[in-house]
Amino acid sequence: MHRISIFTVLFFSVILATLHGLATYFSWYFFIWWSDIPMHILGGFLVGTTALFVYLQLCFKGFAQESRVTAWWFLCAGLLFVGVAWEYFEYSKGLTFNTIGSYHLDVLKDVLMDLFGGFLAGAYFLRNKLQ
Repeated sequence: MHRISIFTVLFFSVILATLHGLATYFSWYFFIWWSDIPMHILGGFLVGTTALFVYLQLCFKGFAQESRVTAWWFLCAGLLFVGVAWEYFEYSKGLTFNTIGSYHLDVLKDVLMDLFGGFLAGAYFLRNKLQ
């Protein structure tokens, strides 16, 4: 498994924060209906990378053994937790609006894009490194 440094996590955090800031400032989320899709993929990649970073820290400290299966479970649990929490946050703050389709389909699409981004992170960082 690749070693993931805190700088890798911070790098992806800065990229996501910058793009989100630009999208908010220029109202891309409002004018470009699909602009949240790449943001959810990037967010999923960031959460997946962070989950793997935490998992590797737990392994390093002796709280877990390195295992590809356990790493994937940890990644999926982190993705689902953060993805659903983010959707709840948006709903509770009134940040949801949908001009095409239904709200429930939008939430499902957002969570699936989060998972896709996280699986990309898992595929990148976990390839051929664990049994």
